[in-house]
Amino acid sequence: MMSVLGLLYQEAVEDLAANKYETIGKEIELKRTKHATTQRDFMKVVQTCPGHNIVTFPHCPCDSRKDGHVILEVSFEKISIHACSTSGEKESQVKNFSLAVGV
Repeated sequence: MMSVLGLLYQEAVEDLAANKYETIGKEIELKRTKHATTQRDFMKVVQTCPGHNIVTFPHCPCDSRKDGHVILEVSFEKISIHACSTSGEKESQVKNFSLAVGV
């Protein structure tokens, strides 16, 4: 049976291979810690990479955009709505909504 850490590690490795987040400046550290015995260290590095733990939904039409679509992204910190073309290319307009978690 796989542990929670093992599942998160496996998903992070797959996301890394699929270039789902930026690793600029962290390549050596990621490579050094990308072993089954250093899963916790690997996860600490991955969590500092921009784009990690962001869910991006496919672009879709939006009533507020006359000739365009939007892309919705959700992370622990915020929800972002990116303007994009009808083919899904991001444009410069972005609306961010902070998610403040009360403790």
